[in-house]
Amino acid sequence: MVEEVLRTFMEGSATRAIPARPEALDDLAVPAVLREVVVQRLLTLDDDAREVLNAAAVLGLVTDDRLLAKVTERDAGEIARSLAGAQAVGLLHEERGHSCFRHALAQQVVYESVPAAERRWLHLRTARALESGVGTPRAAKLAHHYRLAGRHQEFVVHAEAAAEAALAHGNDATAARFLLEALGAEGVPQTDRVRLALKLGRAAVDGLAHAEALPIVDGLLVTEQLPAAVRGELRFAHGLDLEAALRLYGAMAASRDIARICRSMRQFGVPIPYPWRGGRRSLGQTLSPKEHRVAALAAAGKTNQEIATELFLSRRTVESHVSSALRKLGCGSRKDLAAMLLGVDE
Repeated sequence: MVEEVLRTFMEGSATRAIPARPEALDDLAVPAVLREVVVQRLLTLDDDAREVLNAAAVLGLVTDDRLLAKVTERDAGEIARSLAGAQAVGLLHEERGHSCFRHALAQQVVYESVPAAERRWLHLRTARALESGVGTPRAAKLAHHYRLAGRHQEFVVHAEAAAEAALAHGNDATAARFLLEALGAEGVPQTDRVRLALKLGRAAVDGLAHAEALPIVDGLLVTEQLPAAVRGELRFAHGLDLEAALRLYGAMAASRDIARICRSMRQFGVPIPYPWRGGRRSLGQTLSPKEHRVAALAAAGKTNQEIATELFLSRRTVESHVSSALRKLGCGSRKDLAAMLLGVDE
């Protein structure tokens, strides 16, 4: 940014004021000047080159010649000439065999100079081109372009796929953010909202995701008419989220947030763990976190061996936890456990 601003400043008539008034440099509003620098250079290009550069700004910092050709419906020669012109005026430079914007701010200024309707059209064309096999059609890229194209249905499909990919790589926080964005899209059907919320309940592991996810799941539980099995699974995921959020806020000594989470846990019948529930550390008739996990899986119909494999426990330990949960909750069978934990009728 400093390089661009000083280059333009030294080329302009304002340099003559520096010897008499050195404080003239202090009068520069750097972001505004940078915007002016980029726009001035953009205007030196012909119409074809500007259209190609606009599309390049929609694609991102690094250009893709084949994708640009598909999006702009120009041949490779025209793309090459347009990119060369942008390099000549200092908007692009070459890096590892690709034309790239000199910095993110330059790309942002070019992107914002494109009228909103044209930007949406370019994002849509980019998504369609990626789906046709040009470039690398990763779900995250497709979700990004469909969201900015205003195509909510396609965005939700690819955001969910991007979340699944993030979960597969152990990146729960990124998955949670894709799911939050998908849940915030317009016109998402109830069945899709519930499915996304269930995934969000499992993925929302960091503080920001918890803070944003909990009200969404609360709203589904309070306002939506859900089948008993779905409501039970959503309540279970919500309970895990609430407990994780409580431990996070407890570590931060955030008393107001702790009180808010405890109120939600009481509202939805989620046991409040020590020390936030008060009293001694003894669990008494309350399930331990491990017992709660084992009991929930047993209520969902999994066998002891399946639970042991999933939680990396011995079968005997699972049997002990199931027996303890049945005793503490006053249940005579796993069906009773399902009715109590998941809200499933016998």
